[in-house]
Amino acid sequence: MSRSSDRGQTDPLAALVAVAAVGLALSAYGGLLGDVLAPATPSPAPPLDSVTDDLAPAGVADPQRLAGLSVGETTHVSLAVRGRSWSVGPTPPEEGVRHARRRLPIRRANGTVDAGRIRVTVW
Repeated sequence: MSRSSDRGQTDPLAALVAVAAVGLALSAYGGLLGDVLAPATPSPAPPLDSVTDDLAPAGVADPQRLAGLSVGETTHVSLAVRGRSWSVGPTPPEEGVRHARRRLPIRRANGTVDAGRIRVTVW
């Protein structure tokens, strides 16, 4: 007669192999499912980081740098601080646009720095 403690046990190596196989199968399924459900043409993401780096290389944006900023035909960049605003690029359409904005220190004309906003619109 067998003891009750011997029942229901399995070799530890077989259990580890089974757990690894299930983990690999789930990760492969998740990766393939993500590829299948991904949109065919990704929507354009506003290039906020690159524009911010161009306008504020030292961390403070200078509105005078907007004049030298090259934006595409489908990009509009604006800076705003304390009721003043500066912008470059064509006027965006009413719909079908994506916005990205961030708080950013902006140097005003009199040399002071105030908290402002940068906004990049892409369509």
